Amino acid sequence: MKIRINPLTVLLFAILAFMGNIRLYILTYFIMALHEFAHLVAAVCIGLKAENITFSPFGVHLRLDNKIINSLADEIILYSAGPLVNAFFALAALRFGWVDVFRLNVVLFIMNIMPVMPLDGGMITTRLLSYKLGRKRAKEILAEYEVGSEGK
Repeated sequence: MKIRINPLTVLLFAILAFMGNIRLYILTYFIMALHEFAHLVAAVCIGLKAENITFSPFGVHLRLDNKIINSLADEIILYSAGPLVNAFFALAALRFGWVDVFRLNVVLFIMNIMPVMPLDGGMITTRLLSYKLGRKRAKEILAEYEVGSEGK
């Protein structure tokens, strides 16, 4: 597995370090990396392989080499692993009084459980609807609730 860092990410880190505002940014990337690492662990446990982890100016992204998943349960495990880790770390941070860690984990958890593609919640919702209604009908339903949709 390769770790990739977008050059703009390095530039952004450098600018923020120069301006003295890098602490929260590093913490945010660390929490996003933990989120993706949870997906990686789940992927390995269900027999998938990671191609790379990319650090971009917009976040951290895991790309899988093989994407064939054998069961609905495995898909739910894969896509829920990241948000569950954020929930766990939010509770731990709350216990220890780490306000920034708590807030960042809560925000990442809430964002990722929203049923919007390509977020984790959107992937889970798509898979559950596809399982019950078929792939075509699931896409039609989700298109109705897509961000920016005009409600056809």
